[in-house]
Amino acid sequence: MVIHLTLIVACAIAVYPVLRIISVSLRPGDRLLSTSLAIIPKDASLYSYYRIIFEKPFLLWLWNSLAITTTTAFIGLILASTSAYAFSRWKFPGRGPGLFFL
Repeated sequence: MVIHLTLIVACAIAVYPVLRIISVSLRPGDRLLSTSLAIIPKDASLYSYYRIIFEKPFLLWLWNSLAITTTTAFIGLILASTSAYAFSRWKFPGRGPGLFFL
């Protein structure tokens, strides 16, 4: 029973920031600094999402992030694969410390 209560409290602590961010994103610009704890504000608006998608180059920003992330992950995968192959097949000086730092 205590474990369940602890997990419920931990989940509430983990989910609250996400709900708070969604709540702030639904507020109009003049009420962003409101101290209201309501999850869905009374005057909720999707205008901020409209502005981001249609008035700003959001899709370009998203594409840039995707391209950089994919390239970085691919380079990391290639480097990790080749170094793993080298560590598994060849005996060379510094292999132990190299594995430790890898």
